[in-house]
This record gives sequence, structure tokens and C-alpha cells, in this order.
Amino acid sequence: MEKIFREEERKELLKKIEKMSPQKYQEMLTAGKETIESYLENELKKRVIEKISSKEERELLLKLMYIISVVSDEDIDDVEESEEFIKIANLFIDIYTYKQDFILDEIEQIFKKNIKKTILNYENDLEKYMIENLAEKKKKKYEKISEIQIKKKILENEYKKDNEIQEYIKKLKSFENWLNNFNIKSFNSKILERNEYGLLSLAYVVYNPQKLMFDEFIKNKNIKYRWYFEKFSTIFEYKKFMENPNNVEIWKEYYLKALDNIVEKLKSPLEAIQSRKKIILELIKNIKSQNNISVMIVSFTIIEGLLWEIAYEINKKEKIFINQKEVICCDSKNSFKTTKIREILERTKVKEYLDEGFLKYFCEELYDERNPILHGKRICTDCDKIEVCIVKKIFTIDFLLERLIEINGENNGYFLEKKIYKFIKKDQIDLILNNKVDEIIKSNKKEKS
Repeated sequence: MEKIFREEERKELLKKIEKMSPQKYQEMLTAGKETIESYLENELKKRVIEKISSKEERELLLKLMYIISVVSDEDIDDVEESEEFIKIANLFIDIYTYKQDFILDEIEQIFKKNIKKTILNYENDLEKYMIENLAEKKKKKYEKISEIQIKKKILENEYKKDNEIQEYIKKLKSFENWLNNFNIKSFNSKILERNEYGLLSLAYVVYNPQKLMFDEFIKNKNIKYRWYFEKFSTIFEYKKFMENPNNVEIWKEYYLKALDNIVEKLKSPLEAIQSRKKIILELIKNIKSQNNISVMIVSFTIIEGLLWEIAYEINKKEKIFINQKEVICCDSKNSFKTTKIREILERTKVKEYLDEGFLKYFCEELYDERNPILHGKRICTDCDKIEVCIVKKIFTIDFLLERLIEINGENNGYFLEKKIYKFIKKDQIDLILNNKVDEIIKSNKKEKS
């Protein structure tokens, strides 16, 4: 295994681990074990595969092992009482037990039916996403139209230049083609004899083909505020979120964590943050006392202020401002006059430092929401979505504080610890560095037994 740490990084890591709370250390330990055990499983699979002479059999067993790896015990527990799942599982058991390969025809029919259902669900989700993200005026016009084909044409025209949507449509088509070419009939009795542990996993993916979705497609799934969840999740947390993105409890967890994150970031010595510390703490106090009108108004001013600070910070590296009212367009290289933060984000180098999903959210949704409230034209007391609006503002403030600290360079080394180090156990670091993976495997086995 290749060395992943330089010596100075390793020493710094050990110091930070020693300062961790017991809870943080326990989380790291658990995640570390999962990483190493996953490595062990892959090594064992390689050894088994190498002993099989037929190339076709090797490829099928690799495919089966992939299926086993993506289907968890929790997945199977969730569907074990479903009549269709039980039927599929029994069909595979009959193939394995009685060598009745002709049953694969029936399994293939069920699989194809469930593929169609899966793709339709994604197409419906995409359509909802596109409708929700129409500008308010366009959305009202769209909702008045009754003809389905005209509605589809409107959405096609509106999003034909949206790179993210078009990329998603391409990936969805690729996924559909991949599933349709996933020859489920090739998993005959001979293959199942090699690995009977794959029976229930195979039954699960026939029941729920979505589980076969490749990671790159999952990453590009159009979920609102993905720019936040991707940035503030561990691998395991993000996987859990992606499997159930509408789970209210998961959103609540992230919201409460975001509030804690904000308070923690207020310890940064950056002047741009310290000058806003009092008002941000007041905002959190108003949230707890449910003073929602104040929360909405103050959150907009904080968000806009942080975006200007980010622009000024980037200006130290990239030429953005000529003076207070004149800036440089990053595409044409010409200057233009503006005092609007949206134009700064859309047309200058600032856009290269912020997530594309966040830019879309701010420029198309948040900015339009901001003007009527800050100009006194809209009051949020009677809105039944006020809590959701506040959650989004908190995510945005957390995201911008983090980005400001990153761009400033205040947090050197912090993200390495956050994104990589937390998956590795303290006593495993030296073993990994010295290529002694076998010793880690033995220690994990002893702890398990």
C-alpha cells in the first residue's frame, strides 16, 4: 500500500488525535475499522478470483461480489417482509438448490419491470426538480398550462443550456442502458455454487435495481442543496443521506450540526468573521426564541456580507475589483460597472471559487427571495414554509463561513484531518505507513471475536 502521509503530516496528525474527545475518537475508530475490513475483503476476493480459470466465470464472480458489497444487511432487513422480494429470493434459492436455471427467465422479467419503474421514478424526480427551480413568474405560467406535451417542451427549452441538468439526463440514460445490459440470467446455478452468500443480494437488486446505480451517477443526482451535504458529510454520512434524501430526521441532524459548526467557526480570528460574531450569535438566539421575521431579515444581510468578504478575499489572488463600482468580467476580460453581489458571482472570477450548485441556488432562488423581504414587501409570519427557509439560510451561512476560512488559508491541515484522518485509527497509522496491513487485519479480527 502506498504511503499516504508525509512525516510532518503524520506527527501533526498524532498530536491532533491525542486532543480528540472520546466520542470523536470512537467515531474515527469505527470508521477506520470499516475501511480496513473493506480492504481485507477485497484482498480475499482477489485470491479467490485468481484461482478461477474461465474468464467469463471470473467476470461474473466479480460482478456478484460487487453486488454483495453494495447491498447491506440493513437493506435486506428493510424488505424481508415484501411479497415480491420473498418471491425473488425463493426463485434464486430454487436455482441454487435444484439447478433449475430455466427459472432465470421469470427473474429477468421481474428485473426488467423494476428497471422501468426505477427509471420512471428518476424521470419524475427530475421533472419535479425542474419545475421547482423555475423562476417564480415562469412557474406560475407553467402551472396554468394543461397540455402535457406543451409543458414538457417548456421544460426542455428552459433547461437545454443547463449543464448540470443535461449531464444528469445523459447519466440517467447511461444508467438505464447499463441496467438493461446487466445480464441477470448469467447468474446460473454454476455461478451461485461458487458464492451462495450472494443469493439474497441478487434478489435485492432484482427487487430494487436502483442499488446498482454507480457512484458517479449518485453524486450527480439532482438533490437540492447537495452543495451543502457534499461539503459537510463524511463518506458514510453522505451515503446514508443519498439513500434517503427526504428524511426529515437526517435534515434535522444536519441543521443542528450546522448551528454548532457556525458557533465553532466564530472562534476564527479573521476580522471578516469577528466583526459579524455578535450579529450571528444574535441570529442564533432569535432562532431559538422563534423570532422568525428577525431571523429572515438578519440572515439575508449576513449572507450578502459574507459573499462580499469572499469576493474581497479572492481579489487578493485574482483581479476582480478596479474600484468600488467597477469590476472585471472573467470571460470577456472587459470591465463593467456594478454594485450587485449577484453580478459579481455570475460574471467575475468569484464564481470559480464557489460550488456551481450554490451559485445556482443563490442567483436564481435566494436572491429573488431576498429582495421582497429586505424591501419590506413580504412578511414571513404566515408562511407555512418558514422553518424550511431558516434551515436553508443556516446551511448557507455555515457554507460561506467555511469557504471564507478556506480561501483565507486560515485552516491549513484542517481538511486533511476532517476528510481523511478521521477514517484511520491511531494505532493503525504507523502500520499503514510501513505496509503492515496484515497486522491491522489480525487486530480487527481479534476485536471482533
